[in-house]
Amino acid sequence: MLGSAVSSSYSSSSSRAGKRELTRIGENQRVEGVEDDNSGAGDSSHSSNNKSNSSGKESKEHSLVQGLKPMRDKYLLGVLAKMSAPIAQMFPELEGYTAAVPSKRDIQALTNAMQAEFSTGLIEGDCGLVQLICREFSKTVRLMLTKIEGMVMHTADTRTLSTAAGGFARSHAQQHNANLLQLLVQFKELLQKIPGKVRAAGVDASTSLLASSATASSGSGASNAVNASNSNAASSVTASVREMERAVEDAVSWIEEVADKHIMQPVVTLLSGYVTSLVVGMHKEGIVGGVGASPVVTAGSASKTATPSTASTSTYTGKAPV
Repeated sequence: MLGSAVSSSYSSSSSRAGKRELTRIGENQRVEGVEDDNSGAGDSSHSSNNKSNSSGKESKEHSLVQGLKPMRDKYLLGVLAKMSAPIAQMFPELEGYTAAVPSKRDIQALTNAMQAEFSTGLIEGDCGLVQLICREFSKTVRLMLTKIEGMVMHTADTRTLSTAAGGFARSHAQQHNANLLQLLVQFKELLQKIPGKVRAAGVDASTSLLASSATASSGSGASNAVNASNSNAASSVTASVREMERAVEDAVSWIEEVADKHIMQPVVTLLSGYVTSLVVGMHKEGIVGGVGASPVVTAGSASKTATPSTASTSTYTGKAPV
């Protein structure tokens, strides 16, 4: 009896102890689960805060850019006005006024205005500003080419080829177009010099500014800062000049297109027709191919081939004889 009671008491005690242990383990697991949930919630909250901060920063930057946009647009309008001012002087919009072919001095004034705006943007701004100025530069070049293209003459006078005393006599219209062609060549040459001149001006300005900073500062730390600034300035100048060179290359291609399409091609077509008419005429007269060729006249040791006499003056209107 006593043994049975003890055994029963021990079993009951063991059972209660086991239940308490299971209860403790369960509570520990619940606590750990709560901590894990809290940790996950903390990470999620931290990530959300980072995204919120990043979004807020981008929003502020966007607002700042949008706020400065009117100032940028106003500045670029001023750049375009300064660049195109010489064009307005060359081609005044007055009723009944016919503009003469601009002179080389007029073209120099135009390219000098372009160069001045590039230099200002390079010294006071950065590559991004120079890139924006390049757009206004392209607009100015296209405006000038539109004006020149409108001055090219396409009349019957330009399609007539006159010969006199063994040479060619230009008509008034042909001389006018030749002057425009020369103007385009000068414009191209002056534009190609702009990047180099702006680079020199930018390097000189940066060197002077950094030299002044080095004089005002002292110590190895200041020297290192000046060297770093010098390197950054050189990189900025190089990038800006590359943008200018690309813009000038585009402008040069536009100039060549106008010169080729509106001036050179009509002249080449006229000369080609003229040469064709001469060859056809020589075939008809039997001069080419040895038929009816003039005899060779020899005088002493010198010899020459007699040529048919031609009129002192003749004209070709662009049509080859059939």
